[in-house]
Amino acid sequence: MRILGIHAIGHDTGAALVEDNRVLHSVETERLTRRRFDHRVGKAIDFILSRPGCGLETVDAVAVSTPIGHDEVHVADIDAVMATLSGKVQTHVQTRCRIRDRELPCLVVTHEASHAMLAVHYAGYRNRCLVLVNEGQGQFSQNALFVYQDGELTWRETDALPWFGRGLGWTGIGVLFGMGNSPGVAGKLMAMGGYGRPDARTEGRLREIRDEVTTDRGYAYSVAEELDAEGFLGDFDRRATIVATFQEMFSEAVVKLVTSRMARYACDHVALGGGCGLNIVTNTVLRDTYGIHPHLAPACNDSGHPLGAVAYANLVLTGQPLDPFPFYLTGTAETDDEMADALKAAGMSPEPIDLDRIVLELAGGGVVGFLRGRAESGPRALGHRSLLGNPDAPGMRQRISEGLKSREWYRPLAAMLTDERFDRLYPDAPRSPHMLFDYTLPEGVMPQARHADGTSRLQTVSARDEPVLHDLLTRFSGATGTPGLINTSLNAAGRAIALTCDDMLTDFMRSDVGLFVAGDVMAARG
Repeated sequence: MRILGIHAIGHDTGAALVEDNRVLHSVETERLTRRRFDHRVGKAIDFILSRPGCGLETVDAVAVSTPIGHDEVHVADIDAVMATLSGKVQTHVQTRCRIRDRELPCLVVTHEASHAMLAVHYAGYRNRCLVLVNEGQGQFSQNALFVYQDGELTWRETDALPWFGRGLGWTGIGVLFGMGNSPGVAGKLMAMGGYGRPDARTEGRLREIRDEVTTDRGYAYSVAEELDAEGFLGDFDRRATIVATFQEMFSEAVVKLVTSRMARYACDHVALGGGCGLNIVTNTVLRDTYGIHPHLAPACNDSGHPLGAVAYANLVLTGQPLDPFPFYLTGTAETDDEMADALKAAGMSPEPIDLDRIVLELAGGGVVGFLRGRAESGPRALGHRSLLGNPDAPGMRQRISEGLKSREWYRPLAAMLTDERFDRLYPDAPRSPHMLFDYTLPEGVMPQARHADGTSRLQTVSARDEPVLHDLLTRFSGATGTPGLINTSLNAAGRAIALTCDDMLTDFMRSDVGLFVAGDVMAARG
């Protein structure tokens, strides 16, 4: 059976295709257009259906995550479908839809359940699994609790978290600081928190705010006016204190809910879905302080909806879970000839990849654009669409983060290292292949990848899964003694992460990136 998954409305639209429990293709719209948060889902659908042998005539069913109503997908009885789902008991409705010129069976999956099922997939479909979906705004909730048992996902609770445990709480802080309400604001705020410490007086004032602040716009505006009149905000240091305090409150709220509901529903496992799954501080507190290892999808935010919807539909329609799939799943891999042609068109002379030459470039303080195979699913660059740099080179963080990517000065850079190097630094710690936890770096170790609070968001790389990247890291460490490399996403300011070699060159050809690696070819900038 072939199922086409679509997330058609929202800030991370996209599509995916599954056949006989196996994911064939997946793509986020913004990767195709390079426009952040692009809603033109038709681009993603066209991409999937244009793959060889993947035309619409081969599709047996469509899975759509809510919200629905986009012109690309016409769902039958849409009002009745939404009325049924609004009860927050039934998490899907089987109906029919029209896409392009075909009418097909259709499974409409609630936004929250789509998040939850992708989390369940990364939990290995374990029974007695509690799933917390926590985000800004879903279809019917800001946070929801599910239990997965024997192939069924049951919606248990809605909006059980206080305002400071919700994604919209982070949005509210961003609006209060004059940073807007973009989906990317929370990440900027979390970085700011590394420069502050929790403060009891600040916590007391934040706790005075009622939960309606995330649901009543008039009340939210009045709270903002009160805080402004009190001089609550202040300078950067004061704002860092506010964020650090809010982060601690957020983590405590999530931990309290998860631990109490694990007991209430007799659950042995926990999975997290929704954009708040990208909060590495809370993930780390759950794991390292409370011994609860949360299962997380790399694309736990809305970019994972096409995969979540098809995972849900596949289980309902076939009775089978999806096979495990790699997180390097977005788009298709260009051939070396195609990438060599792109390098030539940019006036460079491509040559076969030479890892020792790349090591010399990095050891000497150069920055390398690294593009390989299919792109990562979700918002994290994990070595297939990355800018690499030496974390021991003075000024490298400023050069990459502020210079090449035009990011705020206070935002840190992450690092990647081999499993073996990680095990030497953290002999008792779980590895982190998806970069969803943080670790305290010893003083003097990879200082340009060390945040103000002494932590770094680390990615671990295995020789089995990524032999070329693992080999590069091993050679670099052997030549320099430095455990790993700075790894940040391959995109210039305001653009989505690069999908193609030409995207990489468009963003960085006129920058001081010294070497471009594309598959098994590379070229130095003249």
